[in-house]
Amino acid sequence: MCLRCCDGDKTLEQACWENGVEVLRAHSLLQRTIAEIDDSSLDDWLHASLSGLCDHIEQTHHEYLKNTFPTLTRLIADVVGTHGDADAELGELQDYFVGWRSEILNVMATEERDLFPAIRTVEEARSNKERSVRTTISANCRCRFGESGLPTDVGFAAPRRDRYTPSRS
Repeated sequence: MCLRCCDGDKTLEQACWENGVEVLRAHSLLQRTIAEIDDSSLDDWLHASLSGLCDHIEQTHHEYLKNTFPTLTRLIADVVGTHGDADAELGELQDYFVGWRSEILNVMATEERDLFPAIRTVEEARSNKERSVRTTISANCRCRFGESGLPTDVGFAAPRRDRYTPSRS
């Protein structure tokens, strides 16, 4: 079995070798961890409904970020306020975070306002067989985006690596 890590760029064996970790020990720890997981407590996302997945994303991940961002924003501001004069990169990092946070919140709002309701509508139409899926999608898009049926403000967060690069000192 070939396990990959480091975003799939390296095998587990390569990563272990480069970091001075015994491969057999890493495999043993992984196997023990997997064996300890109680499968009954895990959700089966391969067989879950799309509506259920949308609910989970909103209630778990979106809520977590919405609840965490104010604290992170305050902590970053405190660090910049305390150490920003000595390290100008902290201000750049704060600007980067604020921009990234704004993008993520916009994407989440678009998902909650447009994407997830459309997915739920299509899934409901499929289960009720009230209308064809195409009719349901068209009606949903016209309702949300106007007569053209096309979104005008949908944007997705792209990696922002071009905006902030920490120095290697």
